Amino acid sequence: MEERRLLQELRAQRRGALEQMVRCYSGYVYTIVRAVLGEAVTRQDTEEVVADVFTAVWKKAAALSPEGSLRGYLAATARNMAKNRLRVRGGELPLHVDVAQDARAGPEQEAERQEQAQLVRQLLAQLPERDREIFVRHYYLGQTLAAIAQVLCMPLSTVKSRLARGRKRLLRQLQERGISDEYLA
Repeated sequence: MEERRLLQELRAQRRGALEQMVRCYSGYVYTIVRAVLGEAVTRQDTEEVVADVFTAVWKKAAALSPEGSLRGYLAATARNMAKNRLRVRGGELPLHVDVAQDARAGPEQEAERQEQAQLVRQLLAQLPERDREIFVRHYYLGQTLAAIAQVLCMPLSTVKSRLARGRKRLLRQLQERGISDEYLA
């Protein structure tokens, strides 16, 4: 369903419009929320903010401009809600089990891991939007390629080729920056 039509369906509070919005834009909203929150919150907190974004848009749907951009409204809402979550948390960083295990390896290794993770996020941000969404859906959200193809209304072969192209590009850029193959495994 195209964005204009979906916006009309949302404004009219029609059945199925919320589900369609979530299906079409969950990866997009997740990417924005994750970019704002970074490592400051758990994945569960990130997913909660994403759900809150869709709930907020649904509740305000009737007030949305029929000429406006649903993507733009979702992006602004996602950014603002993620920033609010950071403010509420007061900057506290949650201690994840995997971080605690990494910390036992030593502060130097943990600092290097964090630098590499930040670099990967920066390189991901440079991918074309659709390629980035496929990458995030597959590697961060754990979605199958078939599910991604269905949600994005793309042929499976297109999803596969875009994922492979994005993976090769990231690998090349990481290797150019001296990131070892050990990190990439």
